[in-house]
Amino acid sequence: MHIPTNEIKEVQRFIFDKGCIVVQFDRTLKPHPYVNVANFKVMKIVRSLYSMGCVEKFFAWRDAYYVITKKGIEYIRRKHYLTENDYPSLYDSDPLAETKTVDQEGEEEIIFKE
Repeated sequence: MHIPTNEIKEVQRFIFDKGCIVVQFDRTLKPHPYVNVANFKVMKIVRSLYSMGCVEKFFAWRDAYYVITKKGIEYIRRKHYLTENDYPSLYDSDPLAETKTVDQEGEEEIIFKE
């Protein structure tokens, strides 16, 4: 089966931007709900990434959830000529994340952002 390069790149870029993708195992579903590519083609593209170890696969009923791995981040960076500073939004810092500081006495305290 031939899949055009622009469709492969569109799916790969979506996975890189979001950090994950949900694929419904329905071959009759024409367009994928999040990417403007046929669902069957998305299934094949993601299966290829899974076989290379670029994504991890999780199942729930008839849906498969694919989450990008570190190997996948590096692979898509090379394919799309992205910089080292580009990360999936899945890895963005949490606004409620903790911040570690060291006071004058050398003790470490954890401060949560509000």
